[in-house]
Amino acid sequence: MVFKNYRLGLFGFFLWVLVFYLFIFQPPVMSKLIYLALQFFVFIMAILFFHKRIEVFVNIFKAEFLLVFFVVFYSIFRDALSGDIVYSDRFVGWFFQSFLFCGVLVSLYFYRTLKKESLNYFGNEIYVAGFIAALFTLVLWLFPAVDSFYESIQLDAYYEIYSDFEKRYRAYGVSENLTYTYSVVLGICAGYSLILYRKSWFFVFLCPLFLFAVSVNARIGFLGFVFFVFYVFLYSELKAKAIWLFSFLVLSFWFYFSSGDFIQENRWSLGFFLEVADFFYYGLEGNNIIAVLLNSHVHFPETVAGVVFGTGESLFGSGFEKSSDIGYILQLNYGGVIILILLMLAIAFMSVRLFKILGYKHWFSWFFPISICVLNFKGFIFAMTPGGRFIFLLYFYYIFKALVVNNQIFLNARNNMISHAH
Repeated sequence: MVFKNYRLGLFGFFLWVLVFYLFIFQPPVMSKLIYLALQFFVFIMAILFFHKRIEVFVNIFKAEFLLVFFVVFYSIFRDALSGDIVYSDRFVGWFFQSFLFCGVLVSLYFYRTLKKESLNYFGNEIYVAGFIAALFTLVLWLFPAVDSFYESIQLDAYYEIYSDFEKRYRAYGVSENLTYTYSVVLGICAGYSLILYRKSWFFVFLCPLFLFAVSVNARIGFLGFVFFVFYVFLYSELKAKAIWLFSFLVLSFWFYFSSGDFIQENRWSLGFFLEVADFFYYGLEGNNIIAVLLNSHVHFPETVAGVVFGTGESLFGSGFEKSSDIGYILQLNYGGVIILILLMLAIAFMSVRLFKILGYKHWFSWFFPISICVLNFKGFIFAMTPGGRFIFLLYFYYIFKALVVNNQIFLNARNNMISHAH
């Protein structure tokens, strides 16, 4: 039986699917403050009742915590100087959700089972959570009545933003951050289907669902899928099957896109591939989103002090004389070179650690640094976003599993858990 190693069986599986869904996607049916309050409550309870488990986690990741703490401290100092909260709340929220609370989740997850085999279901449970999210997207896109009902109970401004459009061409899903990192999570799930394909043909038919959900939300999610395509071709032992699978997906989407008015109605999402081709052919002279960002959204502080320490200002939003959507530019103008160095030191340390522990052939060793670099170009990834929570949750899971499960730390902690239970 698939669930025979679970202490809670099938119930435990779907309980964790629910936990991962609510944590990663945080459906905007209630305030972000309520999510934070609930997470803080769980965090405090875990510290009080499972402090030994948390202590193991902290000892393993103390370097990461220290590096990110410097980022948070500097952002608080920077906002204190300017007398206004600009980005310190983002960094504090990122630190709490993507590091502290991820630590609690991973710690509790690793000690809920009595057999190591069950720990491999972590990725499956997150994958199922992603599948449910993609299914919600499809239902909202297909059934306007359901979409209208969801509009009446959700709190985000997406419906208001697209209310003047004859047809809303994006922002379908039961999640926050639909037009940015929500799509990235589903793109990763689509790509991960290429790996799961080795276990069952069933995952072949889920891949188009994930890609559809990407196409009606944020085109950057396609990059996650493209990453996995290259990874499978480079490292998979099943290259022939991978070629067949990729051909199947291309044909499926060709038939799907060429039916009815789909191309006309989804010109925006399909235009992603044309814009990528345009950039590689014309570069910054072309008509593509990368050229627009680099030509119009790159603004540097005007003084040396501003370059080094930042101005403490945000350039995000159309209301500013100089506006930008590029994360690096936002962070440079806000906290100067100092905050960029602190951020890059943290990410570089984590990336090197992944390569040392997981090796060069593990997909996540490559995906982590590439995704952080790309997503922070497209927006502000160091904040409370689905993609940020998802990526750092996977980071802690893979490192913790590699360092703990196969050594005496896990065995001792597990034995203590069993002895306390008796």
